[in-house]
Amino acid sequence: MMTEAKGQAEAQKSLGFGAAEADRARGLAEAEVEKAKGLAEAEVERARGMAAAEVIRAKGEAEAEAMRQKAAAWANYNEAAVMQLLIEKLPEVVRAVSEPLSKTDKITIISTGGDGLGASKVTQDVINVVAQLPPLVESLAGVDIKELLKKVPGLGGEKKPVVDVKPVRDEKKS
Repeated sequence: MMTEAKGQAEAQKSLGFGAAEADRARGLAEAEVEKAKGLAEAEVERARGMAAAEVIRAKGEAEAEAMRQKAAAWANYNEAAVMQLLIEKLPEVVRAVSEPLSKTDKITIISTGGDGLGASKVTQDVINVVAQLPPLVESLAGVDIKELLKKVPGLGGEKKPVVDVKPVRDEKKS
């Protein structure tokens, strides 16, 4: 009987070790599953963060480009607005310069034989006064009328090359 009891005790001991080993293996497997879940969740969060960062970067670049275009448009608009104002006001300025002459009943011209004689001398004097307007505008407003005129297409700006476009013949069909 003792041998039998000893055998049962050994069997019970082996079963205990086997059950413990099975529990340990099950615990390790569960831990590996939890670790894999955690890593997968972390990867998902990282991917979401990267996607959100990319959206923010793209939005920032788009806003910066829009601001650059707006600044360029405002620069062109400002030049065009100044140019339009100058062109619209130029006849008014010439009229203001020549108006005192229109109210004159009689002009006595004394010539010393210089640049012109008679009425042409008066006309030349009006032209000289008007010719002094661009430097006057530049000194008062800081706007160079000659440079503005150069930037207006067709008035002195850079001429764009004419491109000669010819249809391309398909050699295979010929």
